[in-house]
Amino acid sequence: MRVKHIVVLSALFLLICTGCTNQIDAESTFDHEEVAEDMKQLTIHVELPTSIPFEPYDVRSSAYPNGDAESYSLSLYAAPEAKEGIAITAVEGNLSPPKQTEKVELANGRVGYFVEQGDVASMFWEKDNVSYHAQHVCEDNRKLFSKEGFIGFVNQFH
Repeated sequence: MRVKHIVVLSALFLLICTGCTNQIDAESTFDHEEVAEDMKQLTIHVELPTSIPFEPYDVRSSAYPNGDAESYSLSLYAAPEAKEGIAITAVEGNLSPPKQTEKVELANGRVGYFVEQGDVASMFWEKDNVSYHAQHVCEDNRKLFSKEGFIGFVNQFH
C-alpha cells in the first residue's frame, strides 16, 4: 500500500508540473551532495542519475526509512518557464510493473517497463531489491523522453 501511495504522489507531482529533450543532449550534472543527508537515513542503496537533461532550478529530496518498506523520492525541477520536471521514486522490494507498459532492455541484462501518456513518460525497473519509478514531464511532448532517451537516462544511474 505504501508503494502505491508513493507512486500516486509522484504522478501528482507530474500533473502539477507541465521544453525537454528526447535524449540527454543538453546535459547538466547532478550534484548528489544536495541529497546526501536524506540518503544516509536509509539502509537500502538507492542509485541516482549522473546527469539530467536540464539545469536543476529546484531539488526536493525525501527519505522514508520507516514502515513496511524503505523508500526515497527525488523531484528535480527546471526553471518555471521551462515547464519540465523529473520525479524518481525508489522503494525497497520487488517490482510490479503497471499494465499497459512496454518491456524494454536496459544495460547489464536488466529489464525495464516504459510508458508514455500525453506529456508524461515513465520508466519502471528494479535493481538489487529496489524498485524504481522515474517520470519525465514536459509541456511540449515532442521533446519528451522517447523510449530510447529514457533507456539512456536509466542506464547512467549509479
